[in-house]
Amino acid sequence: MNPSHAISRPAVVDIRSCDEWLAHAPLLDSRHACASFVHLLDELQGAALAPATLLEILERLHRPMHRALREQARRFSHRSLPLGVTEESGFVQVCDLWLGLLQSWQLLRTASGQPLNQLGFARSLIALRTIESAAGLIQAHFAARRDVGPGLWRWLHQAYAEAEKSHVAEAFVPARPGEPSSCQSAYAQTLLLQLAHPYGLGARDLAWVQRWTALWARKVQFWRAAENGGGPAVDIDGDEGACWTPAGAPGAGLRFMDCKEVQRSIRRRLKKLREGANPAELGLGEDCTSPAADDLLAAIARCWGDAPHVRRYSRRETGSQALIAYGVDAIFAALAGRTFRDRDTPWSYSRQAADEMHIFQRALEREREQMPAAQAQSWDIIDESADGFQLRRQCPEERIALRQLIALLAPGTQRFMLCEVRWIRQAPARMISIGVHALHGLPQAATFRAAGDAGMARGWLPAFVLTGGSGAAPTLVLPPGLFGKDREAELRLDGGVQRIQLSALHRHGYDYDWVVFSGKN
Repeated sequence: MNPSHAISRPAVVDIRSCDEWLAHAPLLDSRHACASFVHLLDELQGAALAPATLLEILERLHRPMHRALREQARRFSHRSLPLGVTEESGFVQVCDLWLGLLQSWQLLRTASGQPLNQLGFARSLIALRTIESAAGLIQAHFAARRDVGPGLWRWLHQAYAEAEKSHVAEAFVPARPGEPSSCQSAYAQTLLLQLAHPYGLGARDLAWVQRWTALWARKVQFWRAAENGGGPAVDIDGDEGACWTPAGAPGAGLRFMDCKEVQRSIRRRLKKLREGANPAELGLGEDCTSPAADDLLAAIARCWGDAPHVRRYSRRETGSQALIAYGVDAIFAALAGRTFRDRDTPWSYSRQAADEMHIFQRALEREREQMPAAQAQSWDIIDESADGFQLRRQCPEERIALRQLIALLAPGTQRFMLCEVRWIRQAPARMISIGVHALHGLPQAATFRAAGDAGMARGWLPAFVLTGGSGAAPTLVLPPGLFGKDREAELRLDGGVQRIQLSALHRHGYDYDWVVFSGKN
């Protein structure tokens, strides 16, 4: 026997050897599992197996591979950006495995000279799995908040175009619950998710939308022309996702998405939710809560509607820069012009501290004066509107998260404003883009001290008061976890101390709570 031939022989050549491989492969850890599956797919692609054998093997590997992909995706999904080294490695592994799957299913279309239309009943399954693999690659980018790279959308569109050409786009394929049962539903599911602005969805909301798109994708129909003035459409000859497109737009590859049945289904559920129905009873999921599900359903219904999205305020391009600070301490320094210090905390006055104060007093004072400016970073402004900005920066000094609080100093202004990160994504070379929305009101740095369980006051913490115009009551932005309904506290502002009572939670962000309060006599 030729030793080199023995080495090159793949470990899996039939169902029996596939079962043996699965029994001994290191699949308990998702990192090792993904690496093993990628290596196995490379071997299978070079083994020149009969199409029927390769199809059987890939189907036997389907469930364990998807389980490994789900587990590995948890390592990088919905994290602050830019991704850390371990998170980035997990993302690359998942993309490599999805790509290996895509190449394997594409291979089946032409393996041994047999095109897709000569593989009998399996051609619908092969077309569906090809679309699923291309879609999985794109959805991994959504989970990592990563720009979808060139060519990825084109692979998905080409897979669907091939299904159309072979007349299997709408053919039923037996599937497990939660899995698409036709090429059209698998294709529509990813387009619906993309239209729902996944870069602006938190982990919980994205999981819900993924579940709902799987539920409703089968209701989507594709037409070559719009019935009304336009609607969401995709160009299967292009390399982009779906977008709102007017009727009559040129392009032989245009497919308009008819979401009317989806809209009706959402309206029925919204009506029942507002009548007091349990979300689980409506098929929305056991983990859904009524207020949050109501808000999210209403939002995605607008994304999937026939009417074009109209911004409340128009955006204008600009080539200027803004200063932003994030993190409670940095925001306090930006607003107050000084670093935060709890004046009620006892000061440990050591000999070393005394010597440093005597020798380096002026240097320390200068450092304190410059610290607020040093904690703010310069970001490029892509465009801006009356209540928000799109910003971009390469290699930020600190990681930044969705729904995070920031302080922003716009060009030509004298005061920082408080904003929330509404969407975030990462491009190559660690280029981070964010969309931020201003919190209404003029912010002012303050300090806050909440009453403890035993009635004793805790230490002072940074806080921010937002004062509104036209007689609107001020609101309070606090570090997370401090809100409690009717909780009593003290607010120190402009040198005075006021007793207050927290009354309502206006918004819960990534690293802050925006609350309503009232004064106490």
